[in-house]
Amino acid sequence: MMLFIWGFIVVLIIGIIFAAKKGIKQGNELKEQTQSIGALQGVFAEHVEGLGIGSVECKIFRFSDRVLIDSGRQRFEIYLAQFRAAEVKSEQELIDKSKSVVGRAMIGTLIVPGLGTIVGGMSGIGNKKKTSHYMIFNFIDAHGELSAVTFQDTFAFGMKDFCQGLNHSLPTGESSVVRL
Repeated sequence: MMLFIWGFIVVLIIGIIFAAKKGIKQGNELKEQTQSIGALQGVFAEHVEGLGIGSVECKIFRFSDRVLIDSGRQRFEIYLAQFRAAEVKSEQELIDKSKSVVGRAMIGTLIVPGLGTIVGGMSGIGNKKKTSHYMIFNFIDAHGELSAVTFQDTFAFGMKDFCQGLNHSLPTGESSVVRL
């Protein structure tokens, strides 16, 4: 029995080391690609909804004038002038806000594709150890309508830095008219 426990611990440690090395390698590759294409920032996140490409890991790059979303098979661009909001919210924040009057007003101002899926998926789950975070882009699409795209990741720090950099680079002082 003791040998089994030690074997399990060794396998677990090797798995953690392998995952860490893989994550570091992917991070370095993303950093190199970000620099090689002239982007200011880059982040990995899984597409949830908004682009019609299903659940696929995307590389998202911030340039001085646009955001490029690369799904591996397709690329999407959103110019900074089109952006209305870029936010990162945890699953729990979305669930809590959807239950309160103030929260529903906030959710109403921040279009969250898949919110029903996110909240509904959490309703039957007790205490979850792995928390997902969602990066939500609200923008005016090519048809002049307010649209959104949502991405998911377990670790929010990369997405939070990305959104903070994006929000700081959005045009300010310009007035615009949005047709309702």
